[in-house]
Amino acid sequence: MKPSRTLALVALALSLVGADLHAETTVKIATLAPNGSAWMRVFNAWGRDVQTKSGGALKLRFYPGGVAGDERDVIRKMRTGQMHGGAVTGVGLGQIHKAVLVLQLPGIFRDYAGLDRARGALRAEFERAFEHNGYVLMGWGDVGPVHTFSKRPIRRPADLRRARPWVWSDDAISRELYSVIGATGVPLGVPEVYAGLQTGMIDTINASPIAMLALQWHSTVSHMTERSSAIAIGATVLSKRFFDGLPEAQQRILRETGAAHHERLVATIRQDDARALQTLKQRGLTVVSTPADAQAEWDTAFRTTRQRLVGRVYPAELLRRVEALARGN
Repeated sequence: MKPSRTLALVALALSLVGADLHAETTVKIATLAPNGSAWMRVFNAWGRDVQTKSGGALKLRFYPGGVAGDERDVIRKMRTGQMHGGAVTGVGLGQIHKAVLVLQLPGIFRDYAGLDRARGALRAEFERAFEHNGYVLMGWGDVGPVHTFSKRPIRRPADLRRARPWVWSDDAISRELYSVIGATGVPLGVPEVYAGLQTGMIDTINASPIAMLALQWHSTVSHMTERSSAIAIGATVLSKRFFDGLPEAQQRILRETGAAHHERLVATIRQDDARALQTLKQRGLTVVSTPADAQAEWDTAFRTTRQRLVGRVYPAELLRRVEALARGN
């Protein structure tokens, strides 16, 4: 081989090595959480941490506010490689592994202590299930205790039969609950809810106080239930195919920073949701208490809903374990 040809090949090889050393990888993560929300404040801090610890070689780019579509769209885009990750609610997680919905069934968790016990005990099991289905769990998050917000007071299940409650199109739990109660839910995606509340297409919604404020839904309702029916969960997941293609050092950075910032996220959401609840009361929402006999009706509806979903969403054995963990057993 001629010396000039050899030198050219060596130069090309060195340029490729140099390009690889300075290559930047951007991790694209979609979420329904709007800009400025508690979730996005933590996610942005996570992104800065990742960029610093990777020396700029790894960056997180978030697509907030549902710009990438509803959570079904996000999961689909992760499968096709259009998105690398999603910070999703339990509904999105259920698109990956149905059984995770057992963590936000109605009438099980009355406080965070029970949720923490159950999620801690089942974490490794769910992580394996996610990986088996092609996703890597970066960390858990919370959406908060679920209250019923409405334009008229909702005290007992029968009140929902005269209402127009929103049901998230992909939410198997809400659909089943309304079926048990005999109410007719109006299916909408999250990006359609605000308009639905404004036009009167829907007049009742189940959500956490912090979500109501962050998404501006609170301005369209006048009542909220005093008691919550469940605690909505969430998590950030990445495509396993994408994650496995990263250098080991970058994988380690994502796992370590992800764990730390999601712990911070859980603490932040819990604090901010408590403040959001007080803010909604101060803004004039009427708090609706539940009579004792009506609570018994709710408990029956919740219990029936949980049993009906056995075998379709989760096995009976998993439900028994979660109910025992919620009780502290």
